[in-house]
Amino acid sequence: MRLAAALGSALLLFPAGAWQPARKVAELANPAITESSGIAPSVRNRGLYWTHNDSGRPLLFLFGPDGRDAGTWTVAGARNVDWEDIAVGPGPERGRGYIYIGDIGNNNRPRSELIIYRVPEPLASAAVRATERAIAVRFRYPDSPHDAEALLVHPKTGDIYIATKERGGEVPVYKLAAPHSPGNVRTLTPVGTVRLPNDVDISFLVGRITGGAISRDARRVVLCDYLRAYEALVPEGAAFDSVWKRRFHAIDVDVRKQGESITYSLDGRSLLLTSEGSPCPLFEAKRDRP
Repeated sequence: MRLAAALGSALLLFPAGAWQPARKVAELANPAITESSGIAPSVRNRGLYWTHNDSGRPLLFLFGPDGRDAGTWTVAGARNVDWEDIAVGPGPERGRGYIYIGDIGNNNRPRSELIIYRVPEPLASAAVRATERAIAVRFRYPDSPHDAEALLVHPKTGDIYIATKERGGEVPVYKLAAPHSPGNVRTLTPVGTVRLPNDVDISFLVGRITGGAISRDARRVVLCDYLRAYEALVPEGAAFDSVWKRRFHAIDVDVRKQGESITYSLDGRSLLLTSEGSPCPLFEAKRDRP
């Protein structure tokens, strides 16, 4: 069965519901963005988005939804060993946005300890293009080392979630409860195993999670693999962590070649996605109903 036909059948079996198919809306103007591996909406610079490469210099790139370049920042005190995802959420200073960068890639699992960097969001108009010094939140898994590419931060509590990159459509999810501070290596807590639609036998491309995000109202969770995206809703009045037991439905985002990032817009009405490559493509899927 051809890939497009297979994915089409899959999406009929597992309808996305509220989302229109994704479409390409821009190419990122900054040529330094060659391996976009995470994306997050800026809270301090409304209408702009952050991304990063998955290796090389410790840089954050800010851009507009039309692809325009809005600046590059060096993350002070950080190393980019294998940056795989990014999120913006609360931190120690109330009312201030913080960027969380997941140095969580672990191909062949050589690292038993991994790092999440946290840094206050800079302003786009800042004259100095270096962030404040990042703090390093060091962690380990409670069982064995994992490879992971999806970092999610709860927009109200600051709790961190990591969805690992396992084969087979069953995705272990771990939690690091706020507050976060440098110092001792912390151990993650397992909170569930997401069972994704596993209807297409493409084990390398489908079902291996490469990105994720939580909507600003904390009512929706989205995950993606190289070709597709998946979303679940938090039931009204339920605890947030119940979402990991919910059914995740597929969303049509198969316009990407190698998708490793996904996020909600601040208003929750769009999903923004990138794909590796230069120039870096930007895709958008819009909600067609609440």
